[in-house]
Amino acid sequence: MSTFSLNINGKKFKDTKALNIKLLKVCKDIYKNKNNVQFSNEGYQSPKLDLQEYPVFLELYKKVKIEVLQNLEVFDLFEKKLDFSLPWINVNKPGDFNWPHKHLDSHFSLVYYLKAPKKSGDIVFKNPFTENNNFYLKGFHSYNSNNSNVYKHTPEESFLIMFPSNIEHAVERNESKQDRISIAFDVNIK
Repeated sequence: MSTFSLNINGKKFKDTKALNIKLLKVCKDIYKNKNNVQFSNEGYQSPKLDLQEYPVFLELYKKVKIEVLQNLEVFDLFEKKLDFSLPWINVNKPGDFNWPHKHLDSHFSLVYYLKAPKKSGDIVFKNPFTENNNFYLKGFHSYNSNNSNVYKHTPEESFLIMFPSNIEHAVERNESKQDRISIAFDVNIK
């Protein structure tokens, strides 16, 4: 018997040094020249970025596409035509964090970490199965995927995390002395 799953997946990519250097250069330029939109941040969030103006993001999409398709295998879809949204960047300086939010206009959300110093803020997912059920307020000997209210992931450079867009998520405060830089985008299945 199987049960429902949140299907949060992640992968650390190898051989990304050259791509990451190009992405980091573009992200620093965007941070310097584009206004902060702050949809759910106490840090910097760029507007959605034009792929013709910033074609380096197409290289990232090409790199992650195979991983996204592999993650979708569990759903046994008839067709898997991917429609990536325009990307945006997040820069969390020391002390910054992201408020809890959802991406309700897409099927899945992805975050690719370019710069992730230690203690720069875990991404935190709220378990939707625990909402309005006081059973999950009980004491447990140890927390696991069946009884936890949240799931946390500590970011690493060159790591991609993919999750259903309707899962509420947040980013903890950056307690490091360096910026945390990530690229976020959504995907719909056509």
